[in-house]
Amino acid sequence: MVYGMSRLHPFTVLTQCGENSFCKHSDYVVSLPPAAKDYLVRHGMKPEKFLHIPNGVVEEDWENPSPLPREIANHIDRLKQSGQFVLAFFGSMTRSYALTYLVEAVKSERLSGVSLVMVGNGIIKEELKELAQNCDRISFFDPIPKKCVPSLIRAVDACYVGSSYSELFRFGICMNKLFDALMGGRPILYAVDAPNNYITEYSCGVSVEPGNVQALVEGITRLTAMTPQERSEMGRNGEEAARKHFSYGQLAKKFASLF
Repeated sequence: MVYGMSRLHPFTVLTQCGENSFCKHSDYVVSLPPAAKDYLVRHGMKPEKFLHIPNGVVEEDWENPSPLPREIANHIDRLKQSGQFVLAFFGSMTRSYALTYLVEAVKSERLSGVSLVMVGNGIIKEELKELAQNCDRISFFDPIPKKCVPSLIRAVDACYVGSSYSELFRFGICMNKLFDALMGGRPILYAVDAPNNYITEYSCGVSVEPGNVQALVEGITRLTAMTPQERSEMGRNGEEAARKHFSYGQLAKKFASLF
């Protein structure tokens, strides 16, 4: 079975034939996930045809970002004035981002000095609100335009990027929100099980075991125990990595090299 569908189902057989065909006959195969090479080779691709080009960021979007909606900006200001460490999540509130574990972690008494700001919509938003109802350090806001995301990240102390376990992640991870978080210049609380880990590779945050409330508590505690200078250095590392390796200008050069 493949995600509930038999390997002998006509649709599965047809798509597998298509995959085998492009592996054998393409001049190059460009993959978003970095660790898909061995799989593609097994399906007929010659190793030298593989090229990994990930998602990335548009640097121009970060030069003149739109301001945050006043409600969110004022809320974050109040939290900071009261001495809270502000952690943010932005994006779709679905099970794929393992958000229930994050909410449970922030509710911990050990993190009484930490507030979580969650920006977005999604099918489990109401469930998360109910889970957080007895914790006034967790707040929810409606989605913001993409142009406001830089302003959100720069307004907080750290960002959360996490995911539930997925078999597909054995090929690597390439979330758009991860590259936004890198570019934002703030340390990242990272909870993903995948072979590539830019957070440890570029020293731009704290990486913890996904789906583990206690590990998240420990990771957040590590961030709050750092000096502002240490966190700033992590943020700079992430931004430098985004500009050097994940800007679409740099990625376009990789594509151009194929032609």
